[in-house]
Amino acid sequence: MLLAIELPRFHELMTTGVVTAVHTAPGTALAPGTPLIDVRVDLSEAAAQDCPPVSWFRLVCREHGVLRALTAAEGSELAPGARIGLVTTTPDEASTGEPMRAARLTVAGILPPDTAW
Repeated sequence: MLLAIELPRFHELMTTGVVTAVHTAPGTALAPGTPLIDVRVDLSEAAAQDCPPVSWFRLVCREHGVLRALTAAEGSELAPGARIGLVTTTPDEASTGEPMRAARLTVAGILPPDTAW
């Protein structure tokens, strides 16, 4: 079965997120808990404060399968709901056509990298 990886909306005021790290590549076997990408979300324009509301998140796979495509590259800016990858549930499946559903993902808040400060 072909599954779509879509960028979730991490916060209701989020308009975009910037990919800060990519943890896997096409062809990788996925299991629950496999990290996919890290994303930085800056809500400064929507909620300006003395301390900018910037958060980092990690997108983690909850499916078994094979990553067939990942279009999210480090530094790319993505909108919530953007399709960033495709997963097949078995290695011999075709990765063409429309996905049957979205892949199950988990989002975890993470500490910013040392370079962020």
